[in-house]
Amino acid sequence: MTCENHPAEHTTARTGRSSDDRVAVTVLGGYLGAGKSTVVNHVLAHAAGRRIGVLVNDIGEINVDASLIESVDGEVVSLANGCVCCTLTDGFAAALDALRGRHLDNVIVECSGVADPAAVAAHTHAPGFQPNGVVVVADAVHLGVRLTDRYVGATVARQLATADLVVMAKSDLVADLSAAQSLVRRHNAAAPLIATAHGRIDPDILFGVEPSGVARAPFVTAAHRVATTRFGAPLEPDELDALIAALDPGVMRAKGFFDVVGEAERRVVIQVVGRTVTRSLGPKWRSGEPRMSAWVVISTG
Repeated sequence: MTCENHPAEHTTARTGRSSDDRVAVTVLGGYLGAGKSTVVNHVLAHAAGRRIGVLVNDIGEINVDASLIESVDGEVVSLANGCVCCTLTDGFAAALDALRGRHLDNVIVECSGVADPAAVAAHTHAPGFQPNGVVVVADAVHLGVRLTDRYVGATVARQLATADLVVMAKSDLVADLSAAQSLVRRHNAAAPLIATAHGRIDPDILFGVEPSGVARAPFVTAAHRVATTRFGAPLEPDELDALIAALDPGVMRAKGFFDVVGEAERRVVIQVVGRTVTRSLGPKWRSGEPRMSAWVVISTG
């Protein structure tokens, strides 16, 4: 992990509790597929004694190692290391209520990929909590394409502008990292900029971000279409290949898990960011669990 300036010049390692015992809330934003969930996964896996609460749009976004899960109670997943994940299904206030009283050290709110992080941060003044800065994840591979896209370019640019810290993800996948860093600097010249791979960021840095205090006007994000498809029968490998190949050029993000013939024990996980497709084997199917496939495609235009 690298930083344009030494992290100590911008951040201080601290717990999430202030003198009045409020829990600090870090807002994590960034466009679809930038790598927000990968960052959250890394922080959860390296909590090092911190009790971290994570609010996400969909628990499925956080592929927590099953060996860490201690219990599941409705929309709340408790981990053996004292951390907890909760969905934003019933709204922001309700989700914070679910975390209140759990003696947490820090809270992360993972925004939707099309959300305005500053607008989300404005809601972190709830009783018992306090804002702890906005962190925006930028995709080093696709940032240039995203910023010039006529539909989402303005959204990506404004997300960068809201950041108190920018995390440049997938930095290991580009030959010229300085070009991507320069793109960030066009839209945010002040925030510290950290380059990382595989979501590896020191939790002390993530939780040490101070809000800039600069008033930012809310913005209207680009309209996106979301289509969800479910399959009740197992897919042949060539059927899955055809499904991916048929994606429209306007697709910004697609993700899903599949029951694929030949992979009897594990579900196949597909992640699509732009035209980059990643396949992996997900958790094993549990005994008695209904076998199905689900596919979410997010597009513009």
